[in-house]
Amino acid sequence: IRIGVLIHSKFKINAEKMLKGIEDAYDTLKDYKITYDITVIGRDTKNAWECEAELNKYVDYDGVLISGFSSEKCTSMLNDFAKKNPNIVQIHNINNDIEYLFVSRHDEMLASNMAAEFLSVCLRYRDTKNVILFTGSLESSVHRNSQKMFLEAAAIYGLNVLECVDMQDSSQALKKCVPEVFEKYGNHIDGVYITSGISVELCKYIESNKLDLSLVTFDVYDELNEYIEKGIISATISQNMSKQAQNAFSLFAR
Repeated sequence: IRIGVLIHSKFKINAEKMLKGIEDAYDTLKDYKITYDITVIGRDTKNAWECEAELNKYVDYDGVLISGFSSEKCTSMLNDFAKKNPNIVQIHNINNDIEYLFVSRHDEMLASNMAAEFLSVCLRYRDTKNVILFTGSLESSVHRNSQKMFLEAAAIYGLNVLECVDMQDSSQALKKCVPEVFEKYGNHIDGVYITSGISVELCKYIESNKLDLSLVTFDVYDELNEYIEKGIISATISQNMSKQAQNAFSLFAR
């Protein structure tokens, strides 16, 4: 059995965790004549829809595991590949407009509901419950689903969502838009949820301006530690990228 793995990610730590999961899965299956080939492409190198050559390397493999191709712009490329090799497994995020076998991912809808519920508890005794939602790139179905569920959950839990801001999974974009949002709403912001793993610039701004609000972030990585320890971050929602990849590899191979 030959398995191709194509990961498109700007988050180095996420790619590393997925690779670890695949290695762990392979270690339990390597006696069964299974081989695999991995290609990792950073988003600073090329966009996902520009990865056709890398994807077509795996056209003769028994299957291919892909991550980072949920954008609508990737649909045509993936459907063309599926005509030649329909054994596609998606990891972490999902493109519903293509043919695929299954997907292994975290439940972003549940995560957003958890974030809204947690913020409602944090803000229980506040006179106002105004919140801002920063989303990762809305080209991704993960962040579109996250936004949809957060807005629905916010209505249930009595939160007033002042604005949804697409920070494009970019530190530079976040650094630019955070001051604009806080200057616009001033001290009327009681809580914030960010669906992207890139949130350090937001934490820095809240700390430097001594803002009194509840902040829920996403993912766990070393740069967030100091903000968790200082109480700038009220909570962070973690996903297990290694397990997602491990499950995908194991289930397909079996």
